[in-house]
Amino acid sequence: MIVVLDSNAAIEIILKREKGKVFKKLIEASEKTVSSEFYRIEIANVIKKYYFGGFIKKSEGTKIMELAENLIDEFVPIKENCLEALNEAMRLNYPAYDMLYFVLARSRGAVLLTLDRGLNLIAKKEGIDIAGQAKHR
Repeated sequence: MIVVLDSNAAIEIILKREKGKVFKKLIEASEKTVSSEFYRIEIANVIKKYYFGGFIKKSEGTKIMELAENLIDEFVPIKENCLEALNEAMRLNYPAYDMLYFVLARSRGAVLLTLDRGLNLIAKKEGIDIAGQAKHR
């Protein structure tokens, strides 16, 4: 099984929250964890928000980024699926940056790991396996 991990699911894993424990087990059971390179900037943005919200110290940001990077086996360049993500964003009326994960999961026949309810609903409707409802192959 291949999994596609988005940034909000990764943060759940890193912060050892309940849903993150489930995601971590799925990653450990997978043969490969893949994500869009966009993941990196999304993680950086979450770290910034946590820092300015007073939830983490500046020094912790680097460690969180490192942990997030280490969850991924393969980063796919945005250029590889940007046009497809744009087309799906227009077809499904959903943010193009979220569609980067969607089209990646679809193209790899992967399980999508995200906490984004809307993205999970779209993925399920479109036949993409989502965490907790995967059709293990």
